Amino acid sequence: MHPMKKQLKQLHLSLALSVGIFILLQSISGSLLTFGKEIQRTLSPQSWTIEPEPHAANTEQLIAQLQRQADQENITIKKIYLETDLHLAWQATMSNGEQWNLNPYTGEIIDRFRSGEDFYSFTLHFHRWLLINAEPGRSWARHLTSTVATVFIIQIFIGLLLWLTPRKRALRRLKLKSHKTVSATLIQWHLIIGVYAGPALILIACCGIGFNWPVISKLVEWSTASTIERPAKHKPVKVGGITQWPIALANAQHALPQGQLHRIYFPQQLEQSEQPEQPLTLRYQLPEESHPFSYVWLDGGSGEVLGVHDASVASTATRVWNFKYKFHIGDFAGLPIRVLWLLLSLVPTFFVVSGVWLWWRKRKRRVDSNQNKSK
Repeated sequence: MHPMKKQLKQLHLSLALSVGIFILLQSISGSLLTFGKEIQRTLSPQSWTIEPEPHAANTEQLIAQLQRQADQENITIKKIYLETDLHLAWQATMSNGEQWNLNPYTGEIIDRFRSGEDFYSFTLHFHRWLLINAEPGRSWARHLTSTVATVFIIQIFIGLLLWLTPRKRALRRLKLKSHKTVSATLIQWHLIIGVYAGPALILIACCGIGFNWPVISKLVEWSTASTIERPAKHKPVKVGGITQWPIALANAQHALPQGQLHRIYFPQQLEQSEQPEQPLTLRYQLPEESHPFSYVWLDGGSGEVLGVHDASVASTATRVWNFKYKFHIGDFAGLPIRVLWLLLSLVPTFFVVSGVWLWWRKRKRRVDSNQNKSK
């Protein structure tokens, strides 16, 4: 065997044994998240689905009703997620750490629970933060998951180098052949799947790393020769009463008339100050966007528009950067792509299981051979 190839194989094995368990856990949790929301709705449909009514949901009325309930419990609303599917409940995140699922037509709270208690958020917290809820532990968990993703990318490149060594036989090694042993069959599938799925897996892993490490954003800016535009930050403003909601929502919709409202972020009172730390923020999705990345900031006291960020006319780097979330979860071209992403998310599991099994079988044969020689 060529010395370089032998060294690459040893490095490939060492990295797999050192981070294999983490790759396995990220792979399984990622595969569950591909259809995680659908699984959640299947497990507890009474908490996540509603019967749509002929009239449109009244957002102002819903917020007013939700605010009254929150005042009774001496808590505040942090944000509201609006669903475009008429059969789905809206979600409100509260200052006490609970999520309230709401019927947008009646304002009824159909379920309330803490984040991490339901299947979807539990799996999401595991995938992102290894179930660590507080800093600085959560930051270390993010660094660990990004490090594991980086090692996985390195593993793919090593695998591709092994496939190309020697280069003249590389294409022949991609042809399916029947083998007499399970080990030979696994080696073949390990190689073929790695070569064909490798590029997509590298991009998916890079998107995941991009949520934690700025190096990916720098690569996006360099490759597109443009700059990622960040939504503007605005100075603190006073928060008005609930009576200002009709004005605030109308002004925001006028600022982005083609936008579909997806999220509302409420100003939160600082513990040691009477001033809020941010304005009222509404997040929209425009027809040209794959995900809601456009914003309108308003003064909660007057409904005055403080600023607008129209992501549909942003730079190339911004559009690529905004697309990373949809690409990472495979939610950008319908059901076929989501199914493909489900299969891709399980490929690392196959790599780890098959690779470790092959190593163990080879090691066992070597031990048995040495024992036979010693007899």
